[in-house]
Amino acid sequence: MELLVTLRASQSVDAGFFCCVTEKTMRPHVLAAGGTWNEERRRKEAAEDAVYPGASVVLIGTEQ
Repeated sequence: MELLVTLRASQSVDAGFFCCVTEKTMRPHVLAAGGTWNEERRRKEAAEDAVYPGASVVLIGTEQ
């Protein structure tokens, strides 16, 4: 069974999703490189990224 992969424009309600993905994928690398993880800053950036005109969410079937 093939799953349909599509893109949809992101919206402000996707900010939490953006933040979660960024934390799961980037936090270990930032900390390993000796950096610090500023949760407030990351949430602000995710909110900005979610409404960026070129931002999209990948859907696989009906899941993001």
